[in-house]
Amino acid sequence: MKMWTSGCGFCMAGPLALCVLAAPVLAQGGVWRDESVIGDSRGGHPIGVVTLGEPGEDAFGRTRDQRPALLIVAGVDGRHAVGRAAAAAVGERLLADHRGLLGSHTVYIIADMNPDGARLDSGRNSAAVDADHDGRVGEDGGDDLNGDGVVTMMRVLDPPSEYGLETGWVIDEGEPRLMRKGEASAGENGAYALLVEGRDDDGDGLFNEDGPRGSGGGGVDLDMNFPSLYPEHKDGAGAYPLSEPESLALVAWLQTRSNIVAVLVYGPHDNLVKTPGTGKNDESGRMPRGIEKDDESYHKKVGEVFTDITGMTGAPTRDADGSLAAYAYTDFGVWAFSTPVWVRPDQVKKDEDEKKDNAEAGAEDGEEDGAGEEVDEATVLREQGVPENLIRFLTGDTDVRAAMMAEYETMSPEDQQREMAALAQLPEAVRVRVMAMAQGNPDPGMAAAEDDAGEAEPSKEKKDKPKADKDELAWLKHSDDDRDGAGFVEWVEVEHPQLGTVEVGGFAPGFRMNPPEDTLGVLFDQQTEFVAALLGRLPRLAVGEAGVERVGDGLWRVRVRATNEGYLPTRSAMGVKARRLPPEVVWLGVEPDRVVSGSRAVRMWSIPGSGGHADAEWVITGEAGDKIELRVRSDVYGDRVQTVTLREES
Repeated sequence: MKMWTSGCGFCMAGPLALCVLAAPVLAQGGVWRDESVIGDSRGGHPIGVVTLGEPGEDAFGRTRDQRPALLIVAGVDGRHAVGRAAAAAVGERLLADHRGLLGSHTVYIIADMNPDGARLDSGRNSAAVDADHDGRVGEDGGDDLNGDGVVTMMRVLDPPSEYGLETGWVIDEGEPRLMRKGEASAGENGAYALLVEGRDDDGDGLFNEDGPRGSGGGGVDLDMNFPSLYPEHKDGAGAYPLSEPESLALVAWLQTRSNIVAVLVYGPHDNLVKTPGTGKNDESGRMPRGIEKDDESYHKKVGEVFTDITGMTGAPTRDADGSLAAYAYTDFGVWAFSTPVWVRPDQVKKDEDEKKDNAEAGAEDGEEDGAGEEVDEATVLREQGVPENLIRFLTGDTDVRAAMMAEYETMSPEDQQREMAALAQLPEAVRVRVMAMAQGNPDPGMAAAEDDAGEAEPSKEKKDKPKADKDELAWLKHSDDDRDGAGFVEWVEVEHPQLGTVEVGGFAPGFRMNPPEDTLGVLFDQQTEFVAALLGRLPRLAVGEAGVERVGDGLWRVRVRATNEGYLPTRSAMGVKARRLPPEVVWLGVEPDRVVSGSRAVRMWSIPGSGGHADAEWVITGEAGDKIELRVRSDVYGDRVQTVTLREES
């Protein structure tokens, strides 16, 4: 079986090797590309940033570090090898195919924010953490008991009572490779404990609780170490916000870049397929748990562009507490998007021709595979008119449903009412399933939906029979059908020094984050297409020629209009609230006592996109032929200067 390595995940390169997939962009030389280092990891490895853009000054006198910019960050979770490779490949493709966009915009790429994490199976950095608070650090991490090169899971039948291990797990009857929690209502009394593969190395009666590859400790999860909604005391969050040199270096560098308009994170979690909720804030009342209502339609449109390009219908989500995306949006005040780059094939919408080919192939082969029916559930639900967010809720695992319920709680009452109204329009069986699962009850199953469409009523025994988690079944099917079984380590018996005979196995580390190598080219093309589309939708500030009108003896009206020719507003609603940067200011260079009406400095906090505009107007005193300087100041979009001559317009 091909094992995943901590170095790459796509090749057999060791932990210290540079992923060969990054080589093309690293080989791109020339004046359009610049490399620098923003800091070092805790383990002493440099964190590099590549700057892409036309050299020299543009028509507005802006250099690369002054033009509106997109920042791409990958590798926050060291296990997410596809993100690192995608960031490098996107940079290569932008230089090769989209130099026109790089003439008006800058792209910064931090392809590996967590170089230590790429060398550790946990994906965290190399910080020494005392997770069990015993005064020692990293002394009891996971152990490779069966010698297969990876740390997976252990299932222990009737573990010795002195260790106090939590049982309650059962082997699923339909798929014995999978474990699930036993359901007492179905007469199941789970006798298995399920824990990370390893020993009690420090003799404290606990297993793998403090160290690399264990259930706790072993470094800091950098995507919980940022200040926004920082999850204090949560395992992996770090001692305090920005406690880690990697996150601190990134924030310090960001504070020197006033030109960044948007951030795109390549990481394990998504906010493009599913737009974050609105209407709920943290305890301060200022920081949103989700996004601002006024930003929702724009964020959703960008998500639609993304899903049109990638075909994604589902993607993993999590709460944003302490994440880079949350910091970029709330504290840094820019548009922030995140994507895992790749999702399981059944979470990607197939085009009609591919669906037809697959159906014909299935008919010829006479396929009647039970696992295939499981994956086809989404298709059945779509045919019943169920929206994609509810399909994801019904077909996702418990973590997905919990995250979606949390998102629902962040919605405004109006949005919640709209969601409930949409649910009320669906078939009764679908409503029953949604309500049951939302309350934490077992899924009544697809059989209920089939019965609603006129199928025979299934037996109560069949409906009540517990099933393995749908998401795990789908991942197992993907491993078997598409990956030659590489995603799952078969259970084998091992003699454990403390627990006796145990079984070791489970999903291979990184398998559910990283795709097969033969899909990479398509993924990189998709991400490049999206980045190009996003650059084309960034704000573009245009300032028209000032107009002059005589309104009386010695009195003149001066007008100027600033227009946003891009799609996104010049600032998000959250950016206006954060006020990290000053607004665009239109300043008229006359003495204060010459201004009859209007303010010499007109502030423009946000200009809507798609041709939205803001006007500045003054009535001033002066004589025909007087020349006045009109200056537009913008930390993000560059300064503009005009000389206005007081004369009758022709």
